[in-house]
Amino acid sequence: MLDPGQTGSVVDLLRFEQLVIQALPTWSANGLEVEVEHRPGGRSKRSIWITLRGSATQIDLGVWDSGDAELAYTNANGEVEHEHFKAISDGTASRPLRRLDELTGEP
Repeated sequence: MLDPGQTGSVVDLLRFEQLVIQALPTWSANGLEVEVEHRPGGRSKRSIWITLRGSATQIDLGVWDSGDAELAYTNANGEVEHEHFKAISDGTASRPLRRLDELTGEP
């Protein structure tokens, strides 16, 4: 389990995980398998990774406590695309989750 309020953190990963938990029913109802993984493992920046898998798609989102996020997904042409989010804070942490909703067809 991650330590809340870790010194130097811009994003509280426990709060971010709560946003993910709120979105789980919608993703599951859309037939997506959801995996959530914490990756502290001796790294200087902690992160949380969300993977959404459907019959024809996989979307990966990593959010670091430093305020960076990386999104990778397969577009309609079968090519992997990457999007980077900078300067995410607790107040704007829902931005990458809204992008996940766009990619999965949620309003």
